[in-house]
Amino acid sequence: MDKIISFNLMDIVNVVWNWRKKIILAVILVTGITAAIVFIIPREYLAEATVVAANPNLGDRSNIFNTTFEQQFSYYGAGSDNDRLFEMSRIDTMKMFLIDSFKLEDHYKISRTNSRRRLAAYNELKEKSDFYVTELGHLRIKIWDTDRKLAANMANTVVNKINQRSIEMTNAAKQQIIKKLQQQQESNEAEVKQLIENPAPGVPAEINTARKTSLLKQIEENNTLINQFKVSLNNVSNLYVIQYATPALKIDRPKRLPIIVMAFLLSLFFSVLAALLLNRLRTDK
Repeated sequence: MDKIISFNLMDIVNVVWNWRKKIILAVILVTGITAAIVFIIPREYLAEATVVAANPNLGDRSNIFNTTFEQQFSYYGAGSDNDRLFEMSRIDTMKMFLIDSFKLEDHYKISRTNSRRRLAAYNELKEKSDFYVTELGHLRIKIWDTDRKLAANMANTVVNKINQRSIEMTNAAKQQIIKKLQQQQESNEAEVKQLIENPAPGVPAEINTARKTSLLKQIEENNTLINQFKVSLNNVSNLYVIQYATPALKIDRPKRLPIIVMAFLLSLFFSVLAALLLNRLRTDK
């Protein structure tokens, strides 16, 4: 067995030596082309921001006006809350917002004669951004760009935009409740006015009085609810920012040296393999 291995190793060494010029040429060619491409590709900086959802119940009317808490609740949102932030960060409207806000069509140097200029900017931004939820449940926002400051500004803009949109969604639901309560108030007040100014004929006074008392109590309760919901309408952040994006100190991609080394090793391996196969074919003939 040792002789076979020794023979095979010597055979490989002999083949490599006989084909050394072609192997070296192939390795230099592939490595050189790879290096040229890597140095032509614009170098990009990475900006990262990390956020986690706040518990949406913190701004709920019942929690704001509750003076006794029977059970402890977290200030942080659940998995579904982080998933909601994740979906808002990755949707197409967010990318379009960034394209318009930072004039990315011009920044990416997309020709003005390109009829699909906006789509080209969208596709490039898609390649230069990444959004995902980490194992710890944090939303990670990554933006790459040749301009380190622009990359950081874009990442932080995503943070602010998803927070703004989340607040708008929460407040919109509360506004709908306030609107329905106010409509009910108008109806109750109109009925009270009717009972006072023009009570229904033939209805005992006791019944009208009881009905009026009930309506006035309901009006008072609704006023309390309306005021509480109005107080709960706020711009309190719906997320906690663990890390704002800052301009990167070093370039993130492409990682030139590892790519060139990998190209060298792969070209060397496949060149030797090709030499062995070609030599075997010649020997078999």
